[in-house]
Amino acid sequence: MTALAVVTAASCGLSRKPSVALVDGAIKEDGVMLPVVRVRGGGLQLGPYAITEITVEEGNGPGPAFSTDAPRPSQHFDLRFRLTGPERSWNAACEGTRRASVDADYAAAASDPRDDVVVRCRVRDQADAGWELAAEGHLGRNFGGTITSDGGAPHKLEVLLRFQLWRFFDRRLPAPVGQIRDDKRVIAAMLLARPEKIWLAKDVAPREQEAALALLAGLRLLPIGLDVG
Repeated sequence: MTALAVVTAASCGLSRKPSVALVDGAIKEDGVMLPVVRVRGGGLQLGPYAITEITVEEGNGPGPAFSTDAPRPSQHFDLRFRLTGPERSWNAACEGTRRASVDADYAAAASDPRDDVVVRCRVRDQADAGWELAAEGHLGRNFGGTITSDGGAPHKLEVLLRFQLWRFFDRRLPAPVGQIRDDKRVIAAMLLARPEKIWLAKDVAPREQEAALALLAGLRLLPIGLDVG
């Protein structure tokens, strides 16, 4: 590695400290952090898991609906990929829509994205067990979503885009943070920007762990602007 590469890597690590600091402390301390490697053909190797067959297309249809109707310009994207692990594989189908904000001109001038976004993502394994994610929010603030599974307990999604120090210091995170919680704790977390970081809780059923990883990967791969700022 060259001296320039070392300096660049160190600078990147320092700049992402606020994002890493907001990742759940228990999963950072007790969980497993997966190495992320980009492979030929555009895929990703996440420790023992491989993400392949990634396709992203700009959709022609209306896409997933927002909870409030507004006649503003929008972009709709369709994402497909496969996640393969040691025991099974998952097929993911995701949709995302980004809708221009009311104050789009100001947001563009201030380099502070404020567009509305909505995401729907479904992953299914070879046994046809399915998990679904539904989330809606605003690129200018943190938002959440819900995750349901066939016959399982619901989970919650957290997307952290901003951090606050004291009462007056509020800034956009250098890398968004996505976290999935069950009723007790965070079971999976990811920095949703390149270079990604991923943490998985250890004592989680493999199928639940893989589904959570696939859903976070879908959120990362949809080009709806989470990593713009």
